[in-house]
Amino acid sequence: MPELLMLQKMRRWYSSAIGQHVLETEQVLIDEALSRLFGYELLQIEQLTSRNLHQVSQIKHHMVLSKDTSGSSNFIHLYGRYDALPITADSIDVVLLHHTLELTQSPGQVLCEIDRILIPEGHVVICGFNPYSLLGLWQVFSKQKTHAPWCGHFHGISHVKQWLREVGFDIVEQHNYCFRPPIQQQKIMQNLKILESTGARWYPQCGGAYMLVAKKRVITYTPIKPRWWPKKVIASSLSQPTLRNYKADNKK
Repeated sequence: MPELLMLQKMRRWYSSAIGQHVLETEQVLIDEALSRLFGYELLQIEQLTSRNLHQVSQIKHHMVLSKDTSGSSNFIHLYGRYDALPITADSIDVVLLHHTLELTQSPGQVLCEIDRILIPEGHVVICGFNPYSLLGLWQVFSKQKTHAPWCGHFHGISHVKQWLREVGFDIVEQHNYCFRPPIQQQKIMQNLKILESTGARWYPQCGGAYMLVAKKRVITYTPIKPRWWPKKVIASSLSQPTLRNYKADNKK
């Protein structure tokens, strides 16, 4: 499925009842994460909702990049590809990926671009859907594979963490959420609310979605002296100082 078509379907899904439920949970987690991150430049890659997800951030400058040039949004400032960001290297303090990796066939290259544009010790906040959950199993056993969010590319959290480590990130936080099945009926969803607390406690790896916060690793270099570096010369032939003459003179 074309990436722009997936993007448009994801936007419509977030306007549905189940999409709004997921968004409410994600907004709380994103607010908590961004409130602890500081800097001068924040970049959100792609806009799936009409809500300003980074409104609580204390970072001064906010930018939103999208690949969809046909839509109009007050939040979008840049247009470009996820895997070739039109941004200078080492210039961004925080990057927010709100289910952006589900919209691309090259998630590893996207993370490499994030590493390129982030300053040393900069942070990336990633929200993703878990294929090993009720939400993911719904995709396997239902006929809705072309519907959002199942039309996207689901990546397991272990794979995303491995990609981050390979690129050069350290995992700072991990949150699993949305343990209820993707049912549109509000009454049923309300009755299944207990699954959120029990799931977070007893089987967190089965959450329908997850959020990761990772920090760009700073590489420290250990100076190595070349082989031709002159060694210190220890003068072993010099006589050792003594107090023998001093004591003899005092006896006289």
